[in-house]
Amino acid sequence: MEINSKEYWDNRFRTNWIEFNGKEQTKNFMELIVQNLPNFVDLNGKKILDWGCALGQGVEVLMRHFPTSFVCGLDISDQAIFECRQVHPELFFYNGFLKDYRINYDVIITSNCLQLFKNPYFWINEMMEYTREFLIILVPYNDSSCENEDSEHKFKFLEESFPNRINNFSKIYTKVIHQCPGCWSNKQLLVIFERKVNHPFCWF
Repeated sequence: MEINSKEYWDNRFRTNWIEFNGKEQTKNFMELIVQNLPNFVDLNGKKILDWGCALGQGVEVLMRHFPTSFVCGLDISDQAIFECRQVHPELFFYNGFLKDYRINYDVIITSNCLQLFKNPYFWINEMMEYTREFLIILVPYNDSSCENEDSEHKFKFLEESFPNRINNFSKIYTKVIHQCPGCWSNKQLLVIFERKVNHPFCWF
């Protein structure tokens, strides 16, 4: 099956995601985001979506740190969302795409998903369409594994991969995180966009 297709990820979550420490990575990546948020980005009391939530550990982290917020998760994999709903039937998890539901969020967070796409800007554009305040992105930094044809990673991110302005959003924060214990052996890049104006300007 094609790498990173829906069928591919359904199979990964059904078979070896837990074996290869996927749950721990998901949790630790979200903890990394929370620990490195600047003080001027307040997520308390917000409606938050974890885009590409896998088995839901990132949603658990966000709920623990921001108990006054409404947090839910979305993933392309039916298998992942089935398992999320089994563990947390009281929470909201959605399978598919943002356009399937057309729900707006104050904040969308995506952790280590965008590197899976050859054209991640298509998905950034879609997330921004449904984000009222902040889009928070965590990706591997200067990741050479995308040069391997068999790798799940298809795009290498550097600071210049994110322009200062995309659509209605301005980039307000960029940080290269050098230590990622429990998640990643190399560096990560945290980027935050904030909605600034109401008129559209499409960068890509």
